[in-house]
Amino acid sequence: MLAKFEETGDEAVRPNVITFNSILSTYSRRGDVDGAIEVWKMMKDDTLRLGNKDATPNLLSYSILIDTWSKSERPDAAINAESLLKELVDLHDEGKIDKGPDTIAYSSVINCWSKSDSPEAPQRALDILKTMTLKYEEGRNDNIRPNTITYATVMSAYARRGDVRGAKEVFRMMKKDFSSGNENAKLNVPVYSILINAWAKSENHKSAPIEAELLLQEMADLHSKGNLTNGPNTIAYNSVINCWCKSDRKEAPQRSLDILRSM
Repeated sequence: MLAKFEETGDEAVRPNVITFNSILSTYSRRGDVDGAIEVWKMMKDDTLRLGNKDATPNLLSYSILIDTWSKSERPDAAINAESLLKELVDLHDEGKIDKGPDTIAYSSVINCWSKSDSPEAPQRALDILKTMTLKYEEGRNDNIRPNTITYATVMSAYARRGDVRGAKEVFRMMKKDFSSGNENAKLNVPVYSILINAWAKSENHKSAPIEAELLLQEMADLHSKGNLTNGPNTIAYNSVINCWCKSDRKEAPQRSLDILRSM
């Protein structure tokens, strides 16, 4: 299509943003960053060098490329995804693009950091989450407000490192946001399971089983009152049992057995 246009100048065969986004999506589904970047460069070249305004990258274009990074296994995924997010914010602030990043775009970058092995990953994910809170407060735009998945993803960044303090901070932020009226930030079983898992991976073997079991009980109580859609599942129970199994408390074997019997 590009070659045909350069040869004939026929606008009818010239690719537009929909064309490029469709091809980007093809690579994104496979997590093929190199292929997506090649298309992205062609898109930018067609826009900047050849003046094709109809091919200007939009919010969807950036979201697709960010999602491609999120699906990749590259160690530089989070840095590149966040760079794209910043570029999108700047272009929107400058009036060069109609729509700025939404919850999906922010959450995809957070997901990149959550999966990253970088020591700074949890804090970077939390910083992006806080930016969304702030952005929502500024404009009351629901399209940018964090949801359950957003909070859960940041919690996971802390949980996979056994950082209970960080996971609990995000958990409290989520509860506060839901209480303020954000119905899309409702607590669910996976969120509790993530926090329990943080305790299971922590080095605090003395307090971990007690705290994990309290969370398990809280889940059961909320479910019985109708405030939680589902009660504890096998994953949650197993994480609590794991806490007890790693503990040197004298009651650990019996508590593990009691939880097994209660399942």
